[in-house]
Amino acid sequence: MDNDDTCSTISASTATGTVSRTSSTMTSVVTSADGTPAPSVYSYRSGRDGHAMLREIAGRTLNTTNDLYLLPADEGEHGRLDKQHLVGLLSVGGLYVATREFTLGLEHYYNSFDVVHARCTANGVKDFEGFVHEAAKCVRAGGVLLFTEGNLEMQNEQLNGQEPAFGDGGPGQSWLARATFEAYNLMKGRGSYVDAGLMLERWMLSCPDLTDVHSRELLTPVGPWKKGPTPEETQRLQMIGTLMRQNMKEFVRSCKPMFVATGFPPALIERFMEGTDKELDELSIHMYVKWHHAWARRVDGPNQLRAATELSVTSEAMSVDG
Repeated sequence: MDNDDTCSTISASTATGTVSRTSSTMTSVVTSADGTPAPSVYSYRSGRDGHAMLREIAGRTLNTTNDLYLLPADEGEHGRLDKQHLVGLLSVGGLYVATREFTLGLEHYYNSFDVVHARCTANGVKDFEGFVHEAAKCVRAGGVLLFTEGNLEMQNEQLNGQEPAFGDGGPGQSWLARATFEAYNLMKGRGSYVDAGLMLERWMLSCPDLTDVHSRELLTPVGPWKKGPTPEETQRLQMIGTLMRQNMKEFVRSCKPMFVATGFPPALIERFMEGTDKELDELSIHMYVKWHHAWARRVDGPNQLRAATELSVTSEAMSVDG
């Protein structure tokens, strides 16, 4: 983007009377001095604002607006997230997602949508239970609220926690599992609620604005090793596995700035990436990523909502058995 590029957006305001920006979505927020919840417009110019919104670590571009989030906000990361999005579509059966900058407040969107969906947001959120309650208020009566969060504990073929590699590594140990283990600890130590997937159902059940709460765990193979009961199912699983292999290789590389910033030895970071590539290319270790899905209906709506029913049926059909 050159100095003449601009991007005008409308977003939620805060009560600080200051300007907040999000580089990954190129959205900006300007609030009124009294903090009143009125939408505002801010024109982004890369020449003026880029240095304030972006930083470089280990050759990757990161945003400066969320202290919790230390994954990149560059073109390579966007490509990885596109693959992850396609994995979600194939696993769940398809879902349109509209995104907004939710960490600044959602008052502008109360009672505005029939469907609100949030996926893989926990890394940038300190109070995820509060986020659930805020998101519920954005759903119209009878509408559906859906959450999806990944789990950074890799699962082995027996559906137990995959043993990470330490030292020189050993038989059955995984460098990918080690990298995600370290990423989990760093994110959690910085205040991110990376365990949110485990709590989604409980938080939604405790929300007075929600009813008909459901949850399900799905497993996606990492690599095209999983076979299904039919040729068509095998093809679907291998497509998911191929995308997940690409996604996880790139995820480990996306974690490099975070590892560098927190003092990991360069040789160890390279071991994470090289070891991950080797075991996923050779399919020497069969692993899954676990996904936590939860959904509910906003109170005071009809007893049955087609979207919720379709998600329940689709999730049943798309589960991966060990």
